[in-house]
Amino acid sequence: MASGKHVDIDLLARVSSHIRRISESIGLDRKVKVLEPTLDEILAAHNAPSAKPSRKPARAPETLDEILAAGDGEEPSSAAPGSIGEAAE
Repeated sequence: MASGKHVDIDLLARVSSHIRRISESIGLDRKVKVLEPTLDEILAAHNAPSAKPSRKPARAPETLDEILAAGDGEEPSSAAPGSIGEAAE
């Protein structure tokens, strides 16, 4: 549809209906997924002149220093051979 290709709407509707019925028969339920922030919150934050984002996107640490800084700040005393930060011999 979005790519501009022809779609048989009747077939799509029948397949969707079959998938829903099969899913229900094996115990899968349809659940609402709450998405945060909402579109209204995003637009309000974007359009507000002095508004700062309420949440900073999380990212995984990329270096050993960042991993250690997130923990207690000390390197493990007995690292296994081949672990992060230890050279293989």
